[in-house]
Amino acid sequence: MIFDKLCGVADQHLRGSTMFNLVSESRLFNLPVRAHEFFDSREKYGPAGSYLLEDFYLPFEVVAIEDTASVVIIADEPRHIQAPVVGLQAKRCFLECLPMNEKYAKEVYKAEVDYASLPYDDDAVCVVWGSISKVYFDHESDELSGVVHPGGAIIANRERIFHFFAGRELSDQCAISGRNTFTAMKEIAYCNTPLRFIVESSLPKQFKKLDEKGCKIPRSHCRPSYSLMELSEIRQLFGTVSQVSHADGVGPRRRHPRTYRHERYAASGLLGTTTWIDGFWVGPDEVMKKNRLYKVLWNR
Repeated sequence: MIFDKLCGVADQHLRGSTMFNLVSESRLFNLPVRAHEFFDSREKYGPAGSYLLEDFYLPFEVVAIEDTASVVIIADEPRHIQAPVVGLQAKRCFLECLPMNEKYAKEVYKAEVDYASLPYDDDAVCVVWGSISKVYFDHESDELSGVVHPGGAIIANRERIFHFFAGRELSDQCAISGRNTFTAMKEIAYCNTPLRFIVESSLPKQFKKLDEKGCKIPRSHCRPSYSLMELSEIRQLFGTVSQVSHADGVGPRRRHPRTYRHERYAASGLLGTTTWIDGFWVGPDEVMKKNRLYKVLWNR
């Protein structure tokens, strides 16, 4: 997995840095396709655009999205606060990792960047980090855009760093990763709604393997993985039938933000403020299947 290569590079070359902490603390979501394939199979956002702009939030403080092209890690700034930061325009930090063997580098970057003269091996990755702010949603193009603040970038494997980026080269690389980060935010925004629930998948006693393997940062097999599922998908996974009437919209609900936008809230001083609505669940919220524990995190 690309994420595991990133862990190896962070262990060897980024220890003691914010980037090391981002990799270590991230909650890993996997998508089995590339971002453009993910969206090609779904309808455009349409009316949901205003919701994405005003009520976007990360399901965890540090989220890692891995698809078949790269890993993107996004985190709120500042971190370690009580509630998630709501809204696209808030400042967030990012880190992207792309596999950098020569064949894949040419496929990913095409004519945008030419690294043909640099040494590669199959374990090399390009790690780019920085921050984004003033993100907005374009209703016509269904794209996110914003300001990308460069941080740093390297090409490395566990044994050595092949290349440091600086100057214009760093700015160009961060601009590319910034666009990929905006796409990852679209992936999160499409799935991270009150009608989808976070499902955690883990192996029993998997964390006890850390010391045996000598992993400083937990690899993918040493940590839980996460997905966002609709209620019907969860019931199919759990092998349960509906226990709740969905008349009038009644049914299990995930914790989510609510922003008071109507003018009637002006007198009370609530206009423009955001509060969190607690979730609730009916029936068992975890199940063991094929030696994996699946748990619904319905109040996140």
